[in-house]
Amino acid sequence: MSNICNNLRLAILQSAFQGKLTKQLPEDGKAKDLFEKVKQAQKESGKKLKEVLPVGDDDQLFAIPDSWYWVRIGDIFDHNTGKTKNAAQNTTGESRKYITTSNMYWNYFDFSKVGKMNFKEEELEKYTVKKGDILVCEGGDFGRTAIWNYDEEVCFQNHIHRLRFFYPMNTTFFYWLFFFYKNANLIKGKGIGIQGLSSNALHDIAFPLPPLAEQERIVRKIDELMVRVADLEQSADALASLKKAFPDDIKVSLLQAAMQGKLTKQLPEDGNAEDLLEEIKVEKEKLIAEGKIKKQKPLAPITDDEIPFSIPENWQWVRFGGIVDFNMGKTPPRADASCWGKDIPWISIADMPENGIISTTKEKISQKAFDEKFKSKICTKGTLIMSFKLTVGRCSILDIDAVHNEAIISIEPIIDSNHIFRDYLAAMLPLLTNYGESKDAIKGRTLNSNSLNNLLIPLPPLAEQKRIVERLNALMQNINVVGDLIASE
Repeated sequence: MSNICNNLRLAILQSAFQGKLTKQLPEDGKAKDLFEKVKQAQKESGKKLKEVLPVGDDDQLFAIPDSWYWVRIGDIFDHNTGKTKNAAQNTTGESRKYITTSNMYWNYFDFSKVGKMNFKEEELEKYTVKKGDILVCEGGDFGRTAIWNYDEEVCFQNHIHRLRFFYPMNTTFFYWLFFFYKNANLIKGKGIGIQGLSSNALHDIAFPLPPLAEQERIVRKIDELMVRVADLEQSADALASLKKAFPDDIKVSLLQAAMQGKLTKQLPEDGNAEDLLEEIKVEKEKLIAEGKIKKQKPLAPITDDEIPFSIPENWQWVRFGGIVDFNMGKTPPRADASCWGKDIPWISIADMPENGIISTTKEKISQKAFDEKFKSKICTKGTLIMSFKLTVGRCSILDIDAVHNEAIISIEPIIDSNHIFRDYLAAMLPLLTNYGESKDAIKGRTLNSNSLNNLLIPLPPLAEQKRIVERLNALMQNINVVGDLIASE
């Protein structure tokens, strides 16, 4: 839509400068008479000016009304460039602020960084910008133009052209003229590599001159239409943002509904999550006794103040550390080349797609590094992993045996028949890890062992966990299809 609006702006301006946007009124007179007034003002200025060649038929870019007249920039404006900054030469005079092309944009200025250099008294007239002057970039984005509409006067550097009328005209008309010429590629820079708009090239630019009254009508019409284009563009940008956000917003809403028990029915035959929790406790004690997982400090009871939302009666609020065994990874020393090789895939957050499967990694470590540096076991295919630093809550499932870095945890549910609990956690953790005080400041946020152990999880019975995951998968596919359709409109 942005390209459409830009093309629309150029179409408006092209119509304007061909005399198709306004009526030509007999009482406006003829532009050639206006041109004669400019020439008279030039003579009265007493300035020695460069000769400007008449505009020939080959230089006329398009047809214009009979009352208009083709002229060149050098015909209409008193022009010069600014002062060259030279530390060795600019040692005398008064220190004054000056602007460069870095301060100048399309009809606005950025004064956050304004330099100073010395100007002699006799240089000020030549190198000072006054209200109503038109400034054009010589280098950088050559042809970029702005009107100096400030009462304060300022000096300017040599990469800016200053244009000042010999005879008063509508300044905004010429701003739009430069905007059109630049964006329609009618201003040609010269030079190899970095191009620039020389004084001679600027002087030679031919353009159509309407009578003064019509200049003013043209500007009023352009301004009116440009506001409409801007409104259209703003509406289009808002629509584009909505289209972009639509799938993600709906997905978050679905996940919120799912973990509040609103996406599925609670069936009596599912039983109660309290029974599942008891089974988890028994199995956990067994695994600790067998030395398969470490015994942990008792987790604090869950208080009413901690609970972020209501859940069905047959669900239970539990702490993450009470229902899973999780392990943090490690990064072998980068300086030790023997730690890196082709033996064992090593996962970083960059290897983790959103809600995706990891089948390959950018780097691998050596068996030596694993034997000497890693205290945890290799994560087997099917393991759920989650980032808990910076990109908090991103979950992936391994399609390979691998190890991971210290910004990732590998998660093994204490009880997990057919990966039902794993898949439920994979769906819920991205949202659950970002609840609480830091949910609006996820970037840069980091969890730790304590916050992970105490993370609250809404626990449904296993049968309902399965239905939740199946329901989510089906809905997410539909949302992605709708999102693609909206984005393609």
